Amino acid sequence: MGDAVMSARGKLLRASYLLTCCLKLVLMARGSDIDDPKKLLRSCWNELYDPDPIGFTDWISGRPARLYLVDVWTSPAGKSTLPLTIFTMASLDRLPMLESQCRGYEGPISAAIYLPLLTERNEGGSGNGGDDARMGVEDNGALSNSWRLQQLGSYPHDIGYGDEKPSLTAGAAIAATLDELMLKEHGDKIRSAREMVQALSSRVEALRFNGVPMCELTLMLFAERTADSQIAAIMPTNALRNAAGVAVRTALAAMLDADLGVSSSFNSMIKNASWIEYLMEETHASPPALCVLPAYEANPQLDDVTANRISDLALAGSKLDLIALWANATVKVFHVDGCRSCHRPINHVLWTRTQVPYEVDFHRNFEPWGILSRFQDPGYDEVSKPKRFREGMVLVS
Repeated sequence: MGDAVMSARGKLLRASYLLTCCLKLVLMARGSDIDDPKKLLRSCWNELYDPDPIGFTDWISGRPARLYLVDVWTSPAGKSTLPLTIFTMASLDRLPMLESQCRGYEGPISAAIYLPLLTERNEGGSGNGGDDARMGVEDNGALSNSWRLQQLGSYPHDIGYGDEKPSLTAGAAIAATLDELMLKEHGDKIRSAREMVQALSSRVEALRFNGVPMCELTLMLFAERTADSQIAAIMPTNALRNAAGVAVRTALAAMLDADLGVSSSFNSMIKNASWIEYLMEETHASPPALCVLPAYEANPQLDDVTANRISDLALAGSKLDLIALWANATVKVFHVDGCRSCHRPINHVLWTRTQVPYEVDFHRNFEPWGILSRFQDPGYDEVSKPKRFREGMVLVS
């Protein structure tokens, strides 16, 4: 898990990007798209999209991911009243894990789904995919201007006012052209991925409609053009976490990887007004606290069937039930065998003996999951790894 921080350069780029998006949203609000927030989000996100495929030199030099927002799915079955959104990311093969996480949480979940698109490489090219992988960008002036010249200046002149019917803006025309090009190059893969994500959204909404406790699920499918299969296998984890965080609309947020389940006690805590008041106070302090969540896993030596059964018992049970499972080694601290220092600062022995939060000192390689303020979230750094948050508060529930 990457560090919940962002470099000064990264924050500046992000602020510039969000400012551009805000300007575009204000300008487009005069048109008919104001009634389609999903369309607005796609248009905003893809405004500065660069379709040049990511290559090894891009990756090794730490250049930002180039994510294209293919589609957005939101929940029509009513809004959750819980004041915390889980945001996460997943590859297509982890959609079943995301569905399980959704079954365990009754609040909002925002998920960024990753689809790598391998381009044909021109061996005589630059090493970043070659000329053949550029998707005809140089031959399309409007596209080139979209991400290099940022045609914001033309938008006010293209938009209808008052009773006039809004005309197609330059940004909308560029977005339409991008869609056409992406479908031309990668149509089968994009359609297949869209069907998989749509199926997940439909299953969740059907269960919610029939009264089954489920999350309020927002899904965003992001595609990235890559120059070779090795790069395609490297998911831009932190970029996707940041993308998922954009859709958070509650005051509190928690980044939890898709393979983590949500316990019944966590749901109870988020429904408890006193706990929410405490979380708001800590996460909105100066400097803000990251309220750490301890994580466990079934003993890796168990077979899959037994491990799943134990996980279900632990998630449905109380803290005392979990402590008993830990005492007989049926469950273990998450990833303790692979990285003993990653969660050591939590001091899980102390956690079993107390019912009140306590301070946690930061150590190198500490990789906690936790709750933070949506508006105090510095973002996950996609390039370097400095630290920003002060000591966290472990939550005991």
